[in-house]
Formats: sequence, C-alpha cells, structure tokens
Amino acid sequence: MQETTAILKPFLRTEPIMNHIYAQNGFFQEPTSRFSDGRIIVDFIDEYAKLPLIPPYLQPHIADFSNGVNFASGGAGVLSTTHPDLVINLEKQLKYFEQVQKSLAEKLGAAKAEEVISEAVYFISIGSNDYMGGYFALRALNPGVNYDNEEAVGGCFEAASDLALAHNNALSIVLTSLQHILQGFKYCNSNFYDWLLHRVNNPSKYGFKEGVKACCGTGPYGGDNTCGGTKEYEICDNARDYVWFDSFHPTEGIHEQFAKALWDGPSSSVGPYTLQDLFFGKEKQTIADIVDI
Repeated sequence: MQETTAILKPFLRTEPIMNHIYAQNGFFQEPTSRFSDGRIIVDFIDEYAKLPLIPPYLQPHIADFSNGVNFASGGAGVLSTTHPDLVINLEKQLKYFEQVQKSLAEKLGAAKAEEVISEAVYFISIGSNDYMGGYFALRALNPGVNYDNEEAVGGCFEAASDLALAHNNALSIVLTSLQHILQGFKYCNSNFYDWLLHRVNNPSKYGFKEGVKACCGTGPYGGDNTCGGTKEYEICDNARDYVWFDSFHPTEGIHEQFAKALWDGPSSSVGPYTLQDLFFGKEKQTIADIVDI
C-alpha cells in the first residue's frame, strides 16, 4: 500500500489534457491515459512481479481479473468534491472493487474468492488532487495561498507542501495502528515526498539534467500546464533528462526509479515491507534477476 502526496511544483488552475504528447517516448505508441511521457510506477511493478499490464476495470470485454484490475482515474481524489463529474472518485472505485469481489465469488466460489482477495497486493496512490484540485481551489483567498503571487513561481507551493507533509505523517500513524487491528495486515508505505525532493534539488546525482523545469508546458519553469493543449507550448527533445514531464507529473525515468525503490528498498524510502516482500514473501530477488538490464 502506498499513498503519495508530494506537491513540489508551482500550481496553476488548468483543465487536464491528454493527447499524443503524453506518449512521447513511444513505449505504448499512443496515449494511454497516463500523464507521463511513457510508463508509470504500476507498469514497472507489473513487470517486477512477473504480471502482464493490469487492465482498467472499465476497459470493454475484460472479464478475467485473475492477474489484477486497475480502478485508477486521472485527476481523482478521495473526496467526492474533487473534480466532481470529471473523474471516478475513490468511493466509486470501491464500488467497482465490490463488483470484482462478486465476480470472483461467482467464478471461483466464495471460499477461494475470499482467499484471493485477502492475499492480493493493493496499490493505493491518491490524495494530492484533493489538495490541489479541491481544498486550495475552493479556498484561494486564505492567507498564504495566493495563486497570483509571482514570487511563488518556480518554487514550492509552501502551503500545499506543508499539508502534504502533515498528511503523510498522519498516514504513517494510521497504518501502524491498522497492523494491530487487522489480522495479517502488511503494508509498504513510501516517503515519496523526500525521495522526490532529493531528485528535484540534485538531478545530476540521479541521472537527470533538469530537476525543476518541466519537459512540456509554457511559462516560467513550464509551470503553466498547457502541455498538449490548444494553446502554444514547448516540449523538450529528450524527456529522460527531466524529472518533470509537465507541470505536475513526473517523467517515466522518475516512475521507474521510484518503482525500483518500492520493490526492494532502501528502508529510508519504504517500509516496513518492500513490495517484493508482499509479492514473494521471503523469496528475495533483485530487479536484475527479473528484468533484463
């Protein structure tokens, strides 16, 4: 289980855009509703876990959920008030999950379906849109939250970043308590905020050339999220050199590095278990054992 709420880029209120620009590196050859230049974290985890790419629940003609199912919705949040009528919020995603439970019970029988559900690994990454698309969007006049403040452009959105840290600290407390409440509950929680901030501030140390400016967008540091829209925008020659693909979403390179950290550590980034622990138990494997690199 991993919940990420990292808000490190300048914020501008914009509408989500999705077209061929978001398939820049050519892995998928076409847009796939992934807000990046290519693959994202879960795609790499599928690979490390020796699974096929997990299909979206609403993809037509998908009836086999034996390898997993994806309920994600770009721009969604935990709260129903976050981007209402534009996304599938967490409450609705959980209703879809209940439908999968029923489907598995019909196909496998109640006992086997319960075993599958209880032993499954659940990847949860949601929350930042509730702050950036909901909380602050509705409270633009609060002290310290001024979207028109030119001095803030190019730096962190401090009010949101402070909330992100508080959110993640509270999450750690809740997860620890759940270990005592839910029998057999194991989790992998990530310190994504600090992990990403290291790469923003020291890109060359991690194989990148640019840690602040986005590959695609306009305005200072690419912070105006016009990437792929009808307005003019700029796009870099090689997204692999960048930490950020657009004003809010990381590049495939960041997704891959973080997937590796989730898979087998280090403990400074994830814990108390790694994803490898959750998938394979004590059967330790390095990524080099699984993937040709």
